[in-house]
Amino acid sequence: MTQNQGGCNAATAAVALNTANAFISLGLKDAGYTYVNIDDCWSNKNRDGSGNLVPDPNKFPNGMKSLTDQIHSMGLKFGLYGDAGTMTCGGYPGSQGHETQDAKLLASWGVDYWKHDNCYTPCNSGEQQTCSNPAGNTQTWYITMRDALSNSGRPIFYSLCNWGRDNVWTWGANVGNSWRMSVDNWGSWADVVRIASAASPIASYSAPHGFNDLDMMVAKSSLCKIGRAHV
Repeated sequence: MTQNQGGCNAATAAVALNTANAFISLGLKDAGYTYVNIDDCWSNKNRDGSGNLVPDPNKFPNGMKSLTDQIHSMGLKFGLYGDAGTMTCGGYPGSQGHETQDAKLLASWGVDYWKHDNCYTPCNSGEQQTCSNPAGNTQTWYITMRDALSNSGRPIFYSLCNWGRDNVWTWGANVGNSWRMSVDNWGSWADVVRIASAASPIASYSAPHGFNDLDMMVAKSSLCKIGRAHV
């Protein structure tokens, strides 16, 4: 995923295509790496007059469908990032209240993978990027997007990024294809130990087509958070 490669500056068509080409030239595609995923910051800060998400024209000069077509022609798959709340973690439009519309738009672009984050969701302390006193249960809004994706007309891998809240591993398999079971890995060995220790007791909840997501393995290279094939 591009976010840890260069933050918002890496959320571009050029970076996605360079990454796809590297998958092939380095033999990663043959090893089973399938998804080229773009994280936050890929859209404009506002929806269009019809309420649709709009790819940033400076980052995606030929639009999103053109990019997905090129990546598909290379035998790879393409993923995008969104959020269950009113905004993404970076302050771009979230999908709250637009789930059906967004899912159909993703399908029309040929998107294969959707990461659904948990920023700016209902909070007892008022709207916050990362709420320490959440209101409601994350399962509610993740189910809403599940149903929207299921009815989009295209199979889209659904990655739940609710940071391990509400014991997601106990219900994630009925909602998505993977689920983050912890807060982020920020790149330190302590993060790896923390996440692995939390994952060990719940390993039995992982199975084909639905598994605990331990977040990225941060690599000090030009290729970070690359998407392993899910089987």
